[in-house]
Amino acid sequence: MRILFPTLVAFPTSDAPAVQVGSMAQAFGELGHEVVLLSPVAGAGDVTSTLGRPAAFRHVALSARVHRGQSYLHALRIARLVALGAVDLVFARNLRACLLPARRGVPTIFEAHTLSSLTGRQDRWVLRQLRRSPGFRGIVAISQALADDLVDELEVDPAMLLVAHDAVHVASDELSTACRRSAVDDRSPLPASPARRSASPPSRLPGRR
Repeated sequence: MRILFPTLVAFPTSDAPAVQVGSMAQAFGELGHEVVLLSPVAGAGDVTSTLGRPAAFRHVALSARVHRGQSYLHALRIARLVALGAVDLVFARNLRACLLPARRGVPTIFEAHTLSSLTGRQDRWVLRQLRRSPGFRGIVAISQALADDLVDELEVDPAMLLVAHDAVHVASDELSTACRRSAVDDRSPLPASPARRSASPPSRLPGRR
């Protein structure tokens, strides 16, 4: 599977967020997927040093330097890449990067890390539009507490949530299976997480009204 993995952090660096996204991309790559990790800018580090082993994915920096409004500009660039048809799945920590591919019907999964990054007015609007998009397949939360907050505060459907902690190979294997199924099935949700008030998800999401 060809996975596009946009992130919001410079890569490669020794900072924890960069190590986490690199480790997730590495896990997908080691499972046999063709992964392209997109970072806003290049970091000062070395990929092999950051991961502790040679990369099993390709890394592309979208800009030479940080500038204002880059998340929106990068979202447009990512949408153009997706429009070329060389992507089976978008798996992103970048909320804005998820929206346009999902609107085009490309299977898209958003990985949420903090509730505070989703509570602004613009972020709430983007998240609502994402959840209504034909390509939306679900949200990965990095902790059970965050999954519960997404249900309680943002009314996310528990059936569309999966709890998977950062850079754990077992979780990545489960995600890989879910991603493969979601890319094939027209509206297949992520596996059920043990989020509060969750129930077993349907094999297919109900049709839109």
